[in-house]
Amino acid sequence: MTNSYVLRYLNECLQFEKDLNDLEIQRVKVVNDMIEKENQMISSKKQLVEQLDSIKKTDIKVQLKDGSIWKIEKSTKDLLVRIERVVITLKES
Repeated sequence: MTNSYVLRYLNECLQFEKDLNDLEIQRVKVVNDMIEKENQMISSKKQLVEQLDSIKKTDIKVQLKDGSIWKIEKSTKDLLVRIERVVITLKES
């Protein structure tokens, strides 16, 4: 083997190593982006939970056309069911 072959081989090895490093950098960037998006989703979920909790703690009163007043319960499940009933009642009125 001559020196030029050895140098060419070494150069190819270095280029291959550089390409591998570039791919690793890209992989790390993608992983970081995924982590950032996951953190944003977690933050959004926490905000939604806080909003639901504040709804649960709020008494809501609705006055119908006939003058009757409905008090909506604090529980979220009851809240959704009772709002649906009010909407149906209002549609029927």
